[in-house]
Amino acid sequence: MKKGPKSVACYICGREFGTTSYGIHYTQCQKKFNDEQANLDKSERKKLPDAPEGIEDILNKKKMTAKALEAYNQAAFNIYNSKSLSKCPGCSRTFNPDSLKVHMRSCKGVKSSGSSASTGAGSHLGDSLGGGGGMGGSMGSRSKGSKSPNRGPKSLLCYICGKGFMKGSISIHIPQCEDKFKKESKNLGVKRKLPKAPAELEVLLAKDKLNMKEIEEYNDIAMRSYNEAGLMKCPNCSRTFNPDSLRSHMKSCNLKHGTDADPFASKKKKQSRPQGIMCYLCGREYFSKSIDIHIKQCKESWQREENKKPKKERRKMPEAPKNFEDIICGKVTEESKQAYNDEAFQEYNEKSLEPCPNCGRTFLPDRLVIHLRSCGGAKTKGSPTKGSPVRGGAKKSPVRSSPKAGLGKAKSTGVPKTKISKPASKGPGAMPPGIICYICGRKYGTKSIDIHIKQCIDLWEKTESKKPKKERRPVPQKPEKFEEMKISPMGSKAMDEYNDEAFKNYNEKALVPCDLCGRTFLPERLTVHQRSCKPKGEKKSPTKKR
Repeated sequence: MKKGPKSVACYICGREFGTTSYGIHYTQCQKKFNDEQANLDKSERKKLPDAPEGIEDILNKKKMTAKALEAYNQAAFNIYNSKSLSKCPGCSRTFNPDSLKVHMRSCKGVKSSGSSASTGAGSHLGDSLGGGGGMGGSMGSRSKGSKSPNRGPKSLLCYICGKGFMKGSISIHIPQCEDKFKKESKNLGVKRKLPKAPAELEVLLAKDKLNMKEIEEYNDIAMRSYNEAGLMKCPNCSRTFNPDSLRSHMKSCNLKHGTDADPFASKKKKQSRPQGIMCYLCGREYFSKSIDIHIKQCKESWQREENKKPKKERRKMPEAPKNFEDIICGKVTEESKQAYNDEAFQEYNEKSLEPCPNCGRTFLPDRLVIHLRSCGGAKTKGSPTKGSPVRGGAKKSPVRSSPKAGLGKAKSTGVPKTKISKPASKGPGAMPPGIICYICGRKYGTKSIDIHIKQCIDLWEKTESKKPKKERRPVPQKPEKFEEMKISPMGSKAMDEYNDEAFKNYNEKALVPCDLCGRTFLPERLTVHQRSCKPKGEKKSPTKKR
């Protein structure tokens, strides 16, 4: 649907106008309709269509809700479609009287009916075209007593927009019409081929004088080109319309057929970003030219963090997957890259991340501390003591021999191997106090949290707007005590309770759960995880010892 000022559909001509200018147009449109009908024979004249309900409110410029205005527009378009337009007896499509005459010369439904068109439907066709007698198999023939609705000099039809122009002006109009057609297609986001110019047009423009037969033959070809390529097809009823008219038509046609079809929806496939090469230490993706530089820096960072811990708690550096050297040398195919990334992610997930001793989920060391505050197992299975992992690695982290062993013991005994405690507020390497953002899970100071929240909401809305409407998620709601925390002292119990609630909110609403194992991830990391994730009942294949 169009976004912008509200518009009112005219039930006589089918066009849309602003609410303030519709009153001026209404009187002019009635006069034009009556003048056109006066020029026709009495047998061919139509009555002025009855106005839909609500016309008085619009003319008096009363305020209307969006739903009421949309209902009025649908009723107006239905009246215009059924009473103002003329129906082709061959294909049942509706046209303006002038366009119907040109359409019936090339209508397959009329031509295929053969002799029946000349008897039963023929008389009706003659009436709609302004003729009193029957018509033969060819739509080009007219009875002698018929009156042509087009009075004055004969015009040449534009094969792009279907409008008539004189010989001297059509050559000026066509380049402008081509530019307009291309711009309109680009704005709609729909691919439409520009109709090809008929060869007869150049011949006619080169001549000094034109015969009526030559003009009519060209107009038939031009109208067919405009009808097939210049108009857009309704996906429900297959009728063709100008883009503006199709928008109005789709409102009533979708209601009639019970569909949500949108011919203006972009059919372009979303270009997915190129897949990179995953680092087996930090789980991030890099391209082949930068992965080698990153791995060296990542190893140094790993060693630096582990050296801060006591010797007993230091972990071995994860080993590079088998085909890592081939990846760096550039010997990469899509299959080998996929196999490497799966193995690298498994190595990162099992050795770089720390498992929660209560629920078995894996986290980065600094995130595990926050998780343990709200983990159900941590609250019911014993009080915390010293030895919690913290940012920088200054404090102790839970000891584990292997991820499978740690998980098995947590399930069988229900008691973690090492007791976990919250980090001390003072001391080197301790995590600084702050307020956790309930959208992204990061921690900020009381002065900067307001600035961050605004930016975080904007980023959330931008990323969600790129998804289809059905998959979009609302922005997580802020906890009740959020405003109080900006005033309360840093590191207080009230702030710890708020942070537990904020992290729980982030974990449940900002992260996406895996369908197989139930673990939660950021949306972009979930796709990487699902490559190696298996259902709970299915055992993982044992990794080969190196």
